[in-house]
Amino acid sequence: MDDFSKYIGLEFEIGGRGPKYDCWGYVQYLLDDYFALSVPSFENYEDWRTVHTRFVEIGVKKLTEQGWKVAERPNLANILLFRVRGRPLHVGLAVGSLRFLHIQEGMLSVLDRLDARWYPRLEGIYEYH
Repeated sequence: MDDFSKYIGLEFEIGGRGPKYDCWGYVQYLLDDYFALSVPSFENYEDWRTVHTRFVEIGVKKLTEQGWKVAERPNLANILLFRVRGRPLHVGLAVGSLRFLHIQEGMLSVLDRLDARWYPRLEGIYEYH
């Protein structure tokens, strides 16, 4: 397995694009820094919470415009979209079929398992073509 240790333990900040990150900023950083892939940053939106709550509408459209496609199973460098409180509000980055990196408010970035807690919340998987 690849070494993602330098990406673990980073701090959360709403709208953060470095050195602190929100979940989208963290995925953007991982894709750029480790995989040399780019995704929209959303940092120019005045109301970040609107973008966050409308991610499926705004984010997925922008991803597909940049060559990202829906995938059936998580693989390395796939963006994972999760439901939180019943809505698709959280993203992480797959680093294998059962592991992913993510960050949430109130916690540092972690390498987590796509297990009984997270798999049922999985709303979408996106891979770059």
